[in-house]
Amino acid sequence: MENGNMTRLQKNISWLAFLCLGFNPVFSPAFAQNGGVTTVAAKLPAVQQAAALLAQGLPQQAQAVLTNVPSTSPDYALGKDYAALSQYALGDKRGFLKAAESGSADKSLLPADLQESFDFDQIASLFFYRRFDKLLTQTLAFSANHAGSPRSQSVTEYELAALYERGMKKLVEASILTDTNQANARGTTGCNDLVIYLTLASDFKTNCYQVLTNRSLKEEVWKAQMALGNEQSVVQALSQPNTNEVEKLAWLSMTAMFSTARMIC
Repeated sequence: MENGNMTRLQKNISWLAFLCLGFNPVFSPAFAQNGGVTTVAAKLPAVQQAAALLAQGLPQQAQAVLTNVPSTSPDYALGKDYAALSQYALGDKRGFLKAAESGSADKSLLPADLQESFDFDQIASLFFYRRFDKLLTQTLAFSANHAGSPRSQSVTEYELAALYERGMKKLVEASILTDTNQANARGTTGCNDLVIYLTLASDFKTNCYQVLTNRSLKEEVWKAQMALGNEQSVVQALSQPNTNEVEKLAWLSMTAMFSTARMIC
């Protein structure tokens, strides 16, 4: 009897919301579990259903709804945006990037908050695939288009990590190139990346990464300093080093001595 009363109560709430909110979807526990669309949500256009489902953390159901949007529909382009966001939410970063870069998804059709999410997801996806050149361009665009965003520090983390990895990669490549001109050019690029990285890291608000938690900002700063031949700067930064830091620093210093890339900068 209790279950019957609850079912009737849920139906009454849904229809009340339907009458008061103008077809806004109301989601019940049964809806979330079964992946179906309630009577109320079903009255919405498919793209609006998908948007509501995505907001509820149901990207797979959102994708299923979007398959019903015909290419002749005026909502077709917007549906592509929500389909791309659903792909990212499901972990399909490659599919998301393909949609974002092919032009099939036009993020300008999205609400402002979802445009920001779209841009941030693109940066995260580019970092995942180590596409640093494109990523660094996107971080600049994000700062220009979403000034004051709460995601700004997270974007800076991706920028820092990209500069560090690209810089180190260029130095390693320079150390193994046999053509002197190519090696010097590659080494100069790598050194410039690390200089920019260290400048940006010095202004970073915290001493560790908040999003890229599997990385150590402190150790990466040490390695960048050593790659540039600035071991003394690292030592001076450790005013009261603990045993672990001393051992780590000694190991990094020893490996730096054998690094051909270190002599390029």
